[in-house]
Formats: sequence, C-alpha cells, structure tokens
Amino acid sequence: MTIRLKKIDDVFKKYLSDEEIAEADKEAEGELQALKLLQEDVSKFASQVMVKNELGFRAFAKEHDLSLSMASKIIKGEGNLTLETIAHIAFCNGKKAHIVFTD
Repeated sequence: MTIRLKKIDDVFKKYLSDEEIAEADKEAEGELQALKLLQEDVSKFASQVMVKNELGFRAFAKEHDLSLSMASKIIKGEGNLTLETIAHIAFCNGKKAHIVFTD
C-alpha cells in the first residue's frame, strides 16, 4: 500500500482562489507578528526579573514553577505561552499582566 502525501499548497489551490490564498497568507503573517511581539514582551520582563533578583536560569525556572524547557523558551522569546502562564509569571513578581491592542 502506497500513501501519497499532498502538499498543502496543492490542496489550497484546489479549493481557494489565488486572491483568497494571498489574503490568508497576509492574515497569518499579521498574527505571527503579533505573537512575536507578545513573546518579546514576556521575554524582556523575564530577563528584567532575572537581573533585578539576581536569578540564574534554573532559579528563575524554579521560582516560577516552570520546566527548564518552558523557561528557556520564555527567555529566548520563543514560548507559545498561554494567558495562564503569562498571568502566573506576572503574579509571582507582584505584577498584573495587561494586554494592550494597538495599531
């Protein structure tokens, strides 16, 4: 039995017009940029906390009840964070997380 995999682009072209594909790509790029900004904000905050409290990486992870993997992703600005994780990090540091929507 042979399994044939299709490229996602081929599937899209079958069901969507070029304009619809371009619009979906544009929306996805905008969402990715917004996600990166949030990741950068949390990363900067985590770095500031580490410097202010003279915490090493492992101490930061332990104090915030994070796995080493998640702490690493947060510090690098790569974490796919839930709102719960963001709120937890803020709370552990006596802060409140607040998301602002801008143009």
